[in-house]
Amino acid sequence: MILTLEGKGYLRRDIAGRYTMTSRLFDFGMLYPPRQSLIETALPHMRALARDSEQSCHMTVLSREHIVAIARAESESMTAFGVKVGFRAPAATATSGRMIFGFLPLRDQLNWYHTMRGRIDRPVLRAFLDEAREAKRQGYLVRDSAYTLGIVDLAVPIFAARSNHAVAALIVPFMTHVVCHMDKPQVLERLRQTAQAISSELY
Repeated sequence: MILTLEGKGYLRRDIAGRYTMTSRLFDFGMLYPPRQSLIETALPHMRALARDSEQSCHMTVLSREHIVAIARAESESMTAFGVKVGFRAPAATATSGRMIFGFLPLRDQLNWYHTMRGRIDRPVLRAFLDEAREAKRQGYLVRDSAYTLGIVDLAVPIFAARSNHAVAALIVPFMTHVVCHMDKPQVLERLRQTAQAISSELY
C-alpha cells in the first residue's frame, strides 16, 4: 500500500528512508471534503431552495458504482416528491451519476469505466457516457427520472473550492403542480445559484 502511494506521488521518502506526505495528498484531501462538512455547508442553502421553489431537493455523492443520497431538504408543499437520505442506486441509471461522472478527473473516469464496462450492458454504458458529456457541456442535466413516472430530475454539480471537479450533485426531482410559483426553467436557475453558493463555501 505504501509503495503504491509513493508511486502515485502521495508519499515521498527522504534520505533516511522515512515517509512524508506530499502536497499532492493535501490537494486530494481538498478535492474531496469530508461529507459532514459538505452537508453542514449545503443544508441551509438546500432548505432555502426547497422553500423558494416549493420543490424538495437532495444531494448525492458517488460511492463506487452507486450514488448515495447524503442530505435532503423537504418542500412544505403537500404534493412535493422527496428522496430519503441513504437512498442508493446504480450510478449508471441515475441522473446524478451522470452529473458527477461528467465532472470527475479523467483518471477517476477511466478507473470507473474500466471497472464498470464488464458489468453494464453496452447500450446502457454508451447512453451514460453520452449524457455525462452533455451534462458537463451544459453544466446541468434535465432528465426524466429513471425510477418515478412524472418526475423530471434537475441536476447540477457541486464543486470543491478552487476546483472544477464535482464532489457531489444537487438534484430537484421536479414535480408539476396545478399552481406553481416557479416553473421548471426558474427552478433550474435557482438550483444552479444554490449549487454555486454551496461550492463557494467549501474549503
